[in-house]
Amino acid sequence: MADETPAGLQDAAGAAAGSAAARRTTGASLLRGGAWLSIALVLPQFFTLVISVAAARFLGPDDMGRQSYLSFVSVTAATLASLGLPVALQRFVATAAGQDRWGRVASFAVTGWWASLVCGGLAFGVVVLVGTRTYPDLRLAWFLAGTVAALTVVQSTASNILFGLQRFRQATLIGLVLGVVGVAAALLALGLGHGIVGMFAAEAVTIALTMLGTVFLAVRAVRPHLRRREPLGREGRELLKFSLAIGAGLVLEVVVFKRSEFLFLERYSSAEQIAFYSVAFAAVAAAGRLPTALVQLVLPAVSTLAGAQQHDRIASGFARGMRLMLTATLPLSAAAVALGPLALRTVYGQEYSAAGLVLAVIAPVPLLVAPLAAVSSATLNALGVLRSPLLWGGFALVVTLVLDVTLIPRLDSLGAALANDGGQLAGSLPLIYLAQRRVRTRWLRLVLLRALLVSVAAGTCAWAAGSSVEEVVGGGPALLIGAFAGAAGFLLLARLLRVLDHDDASWLTGALGHRAAVLNRLVDVVSR
Repeated sequence: MADETPAGLQDAAGAAAGSAAARRTTGASLLRGGAWLSIALVLPQFFTLVISVAAARFLGPDDMGRQSYLSFVSVTAATLASLGLPVALQRFVATAAGQDRWGRVASFAVTGWWASLVCGGLAFGVVVLVGTRTYPDLRLAWFLAGTVAALTVVQSTASNILFGLQRFRQATLIGLVLGVVGVAAALLALGLGHGIVGMFAAEAVTIALTMLGTVFLAVRAVRPHLRRREPLGREGRELLKFSLAIGAGLVLEVVVFKRSEFLFLERYSSAEQIAFYSVAFAAVAAAGRLPTALVQLVLPAVSTLAGAQQHDRIASGFARGMRLMLTATLPLSAAAVALGPLALRTVYGQEYSAAGLVLAVIAPVPLLVAPLAAVSSATLNALGVLRSPLLWGGFALVVTLVLDVTLIPRLDSLGAALANDGGQLAGSLPLIYLAQRRVRTRWLRLVLLRALLVSVAAGTCAWAAGSSVEEVVGGGPALLIGAFAGAAGFLLLARLLRVLDHDDASWLTGALGHRAAVLNRLVDVVSR
């Protein structure tokens, strides 16, 4: 494969081989960052689920479907209007830090802040324009949704600058604190009868406060270096090129991996079917947030090591990361399929029971394959490999749209789930192959087959235990019984079959350190 790394990122790399940023990029540092990112990603998704359940109870399937569509448009507009800028900044800031070029870090940050204001304005305009054509009776809600989209772009830009500097704790604390406030405000708005408009008003206030706090922290992080700012020159053009390439990739990601099926459900089905798909998709997204936290670590870490020309560490880290990711997501996927439908019936109510089948169909691919593809994509992006992933992403986009048009008019939300699975497989498998070739390492081992068998068996135990007692004890107790049976089965079989490779287990216990005694003991139980 040809080297697609931008020339501007190779300059002065040799001199940075021993940079402080590269020395700080260790397994322990990444696990600490992963812990903060896990909290930052899992808790907000938990907040979202709480709001989703409340909306389902207060609004009913029809209005919940309309609210979900507005939220989809807002999130999609913020993602696409950013033009890949936040992710590009994270990568270029991390690379400059790896080279100890702090004046260049400050230049990237200032450029990003100004550009994010323009991108945020674009996101607002897109949401308001869509609102003039869809659900015009919710005009105020559309305006608030546009405001949320605009503020999200600015906040994401500042947050990714902090991620690029590996300041994960600073980038997450404000969002977590204000997230609790946002949940309380949304629940209060629903309880007072303000409906969809009240939900988006609460979200707008929350994201505004989060944005202000994150921007303040990012400014404070780069302020000592502002006087040393350098003209970006060629690297500025590389930043723009990389950002646009990431932006094109985001189009593919939104269509293939996100809820683009909403557009077709709105056109060919009903708001109720949108609600069913939204409930199932949100549940899967919540379950997948934990592995996604580790994915967020890959881009700045690989960029820092690439800037320091430590490619051997990139290869070994990629292989180990892929194995550990799959070992973690196999039981998670089995649990989602086994207990997800029961959980939806219990939490959302019987009128949302149709979402259970949708969840069982949609869960395996996003939870198993998508995290591996995300690690692969982040690695390729950090190494400057852009063209091939985009070409394969274009193929996946075509597959997704064909499946959407073919399946959704006939199968409604179930067709949307099948289309999402097909598109994700078409987009994910080539990325995994390309990344493995790029870093020149092999990561598949026989131990992963044992992890698959143990996960399937544990999931079967969980499903059998939960479904057999649901009618007798009710949904809540049945869910707890199923979860206990699945966890006990997994731990017993994992101990017998040793589902974690010895080398990976040794690395993991060393990275966790002596303060994580419980986790170290668990690793020891399931390792060879």
